[in-house]
Amino acid sequence: MKKETIQLQGQLSQEEIAKIKAEHPTGVVGIKTATGKIAYFRKPNWDDLNIAASELSADTPMDYTRDLMVNCFVGGCEDLIKLQDDILGASKVFAKVIDGTKAELVEL
Repeated sequence: MKKETIQLQGQLSQEEIAKIKAEHPTGVVGIKTATGKIAYFRKPNWDDLNIAASELSADTPMDYTRDLMVNCFVGGCEDLIKLQDDILGASKVFAKVIDGTKAELVEL
């Protein structure tokens, strides 16, 4: 039985993905929604994190991740950075991209 390939909205070709990865050697990820959309994001750098953090306020805490996603978007379906439901779903996954290296506290 042949596996059916489903084209996601915003899906890039392998050649396009390879080009984006070459342009952003620190990392590129794809985030796929349950509604069949995919967008590609580069890993945020220190400047991206500083800019997003400088705009944080108690009134708009969700803007931090959304702003990072907009600044790091490199291709695919723009709904993931424009439509509220898609932003909310994708932001939960994108937060894992900015976790950084795993570390632990060592008692001395």
